[in-house]
Amino acid sequence: MRTARISEQGVRAVAFWKGGKSCEITSQSRWPHACCSSLREQTATLCEEMLQSINDGKTDGVHQKTLNRLTRFIEQFKQMNFANDAEMEAQLEQVRRELLTRTAAEYRDSRSAQRSLRQGLGDLAGKARELAQADARELVQQFGQLGQRRFHLAA
Repeated sequence: MRTARISEQGVRAVAFWKGGKSCEITSQSRWPHACCSSLREQTATLCEEMLQSINDGKTDGVHQKTLNRLTRFIEQFKQMNFANDAEMEAQLEQVRRELLTRTAAEYRDSRSAQRSLRQGLGDLAGKARELAQADARELVQQFGQLGQRRFHLAA
């Protein structure tokens, strides 16, 4: 869920994330950077948890529930991407195209597909961590400009 409110200080957005995590963003603060980093960190954490689940699984590790979790996360990320983090969104879309076109049963039946899934999740986790640590000032500035445009249009 995303909301935006106009205040005397400019545009404010409050982003709510599943699991009760939330952060309040103002275009004049460093919170947009923190929330972008948080979404990226959550991406990395999810991939690592999925890899753990796959490696610990009793039926060759790949379950449809695990794949569905990633699909839901990608949809939630798109909804939460108020700062237009195009790079992370593109990474997630690539994962959807390359890794989420097979069923869990198809992954269980193919060792090479399992390797591809593990490699893709590992690569996404690494890229998400790298992006989370990168300077997101450009994203913060885009968010502030977007808010200013909407504010001017509404006035």
